[in-house]
Amino acid sequence: MSNDFNQVGFFNYLNVPDYYDWIVRQGNFVSSYEYHRTQLQLLQWRTPPRRWVLKYPNHLLALNAISRVHKDVRFVITHRDPVKTLASLCDLTFNFRSSRSEQVNKREIGRQMLSFVTAHVKSLLEFSAANREIIQDVDYYALLKSPLPVMSEIYAFMDMEFPETVSRNIYQWMLKNPQGKRGDHDYALKDFGIDPVEAEEAFARYRQRYNIPKEG
Repeated sequence: MSNDFNQVGFFNYLNVPDYYDWIVRQGNFVSSYEYHRTQLQLLQWRTPPRRWVLKYPNHLLALNAISRVHKDVRFVITHRDPVKTLASLCDLTFNFRSSRSEQVNKREIGRQMLSFVTAHVKSLLEFSAANREIIQDVDYYALLKSPLPVMSEIYAFMDMEFPETVSRNIYQWMLKNPQGKRGDHDYALKDFGIDPVEAEEAFARYRQRYNIPKEG
């Protein structure tokens, strides 16, 4: 999306609210994903056709556009406590912006990211209501606890065989990378001026729809 400047992710790097509002307001994501598709075709033009696996949280704002451009698309969406996710995104945005500016306001980031994540959740809920057959919902906590069966379900949803090599690699990665190996990040909503009650209200429908537990 960056190559045609229709990229909401710039908002995490820079304090450009008018730019972000303009992108969301005009909502012209179809042309962006058509250009994105051309770039993917260019990258693989000398190789046999293969399935592309793309990971980018901001795709959530353009699910309709993606499904129009890529007729055979399927979505795998992981669900985690949105309040925890919001706090993490606020911290990430603060770090991104701090490396580019000496004037970064945490409370301003908090208000912006609450609206940002709320828009993503709203887009997902609206799209999923009419497109259940092309979405595989993944419980983040089940994935952490038992990744092999969850990954097997994802492969089945994609009509792909779950290779033994993949299963073995996942198992080896789990042994080498137990949760907490790299320590915990220290951040909280209060650091960004967000009332947890307000955040819970913003995400209540989403939490209920996917039966997402609260972390900590």
